[in-house]
Amino acid sequence: MKNILIISQYFWPDNFLINDFSQILKKNEYNVSIVTGSSGYYVNSKDLKHQRKVSNHDYKIIQLPTFSRGGFIGLFFNYISFIISGILFLPFKLYSKKFDLVLVYATSPVTQIILGYYVKIIKNCKLVIWVQDLWPELLKNYFEKKYYSYIAPVLKKIINTILKKSDLIFCQSEGYLQHYNEEIPNIKNKLKILPNFSNEYQIKHKIVKNHNLKLLFTGNIGKSQNIDLLINVAEELQREHKDIFIYFYGNGSEKDRLLKSVELKKINNIIVKDPVNSKEIIEIINHEADAVLLTLEDNYGLNLTIPSRLQTFLYIGKPVIASINGEAQKIINAAKCGICVDANDKAGLIRAIVDFKAKKEEDLIDYQKNAINFYENNFSKKQILSIWKKELKF
Repeated sequence: MKNILIISQYFWPDNFLINDFSQILKKNEYNVSIVTGSSGYYVNSKDLKHQRKVSNHDYKIIQLPTFSRGGFIGLFFNYISFIISGILFLPFKLYSKKFDLVLVYATSPVTQIILGYYVKIIKNCKLVIWVQDLWPELLKNYFEKKYYSYIAPVLKKIINTILKKSDLIFCQSEGYLQHYNEEIPNIKNKLKILPNFSNEYQIKHKIVKNHNLKLLFTGNIGKSQNIDLLINVAEELQREHKDIFIYFYGNGSEKDRLLKSVELKKINNIIVKDPVNSKEIIEIINHEADAVLLTLEDNYGLNLTIPSRLQTFLYIGKPVIASINGEAQKIINAAKCGICVDANDKAGLIRAIVDFKAKKEEDLIDYQKNAINFYENNFSKKQILSIWKKELKF
């Protein structure tokens, strides 16, 4: 049985794919330990600590003290405290333990790969990095150009240096693989594609055709998700199409602004709900939604990213209405699972929604079959585990 240490700043009860992947590894004869932060992404620190304490997970969770998220300054200290805490405490917390490999689940902040390299050195083990976000390119949406020009080269140097010193790099999309292949010399043999997958709860796939069109937006409500576009689309739709509603399930940095915009602009066709766990949202999408919405800003890093919620939509077999570029657009078009327009195309997205409402039930059945088949052939847990076993030759 191989001993694997997973580093992920955010972990259960926060809803991240690595939660499910750690269980998959455990069931496939890996002895799994987790290094994560003490403050959550969606879940507050007090609830997070309690739920981890009473959980029946049969692997060791090592919590590093971190500052809570909140605003730009809070986010900065949250990110940096995870790295500093790891450097200070991990030599003691891991003192008597041996690991065959350390896996870094590299969502934002991708700088957590610093801890992965640190553990590789102090424990003399292999380093595997599963890249989920493209840094520093993704940060263009968050910094003014002049500040980004100072920050980006430093981050790029750190990230690329550690990637070169790793033993294997899993990319969540073909776009990521091509980017690193062009960006970093002599790294081609380390780059492999390991796509994301969905939580595969048992469901009876359902076709939904409500009298009032019900569209669901789920997951992170953040700057990258282009929330302004959806606000503007909803505002225009309610003038002439009073039977179309957009439901938001999730949390994120833009949620408060979304709520304020809905109230200020008197938008009656946006309903903002509390976030629910992954099993509940899959049930809600399957049984209540006519279709799901998927939007991202137009950004080089985002265009190379496949949002993991897309795999969930495909698994459920729910039609996707999207305003998005790059890798995700390619998948939606290849899968023939919905309607996709370019990022930031307000008129196109409105037209897509109105056109979708006129679809017949046989069209919805086709979307469902296409989505499920595409998921099974490309993103199922069975497929992902097969890739993992094939590529992990050490």
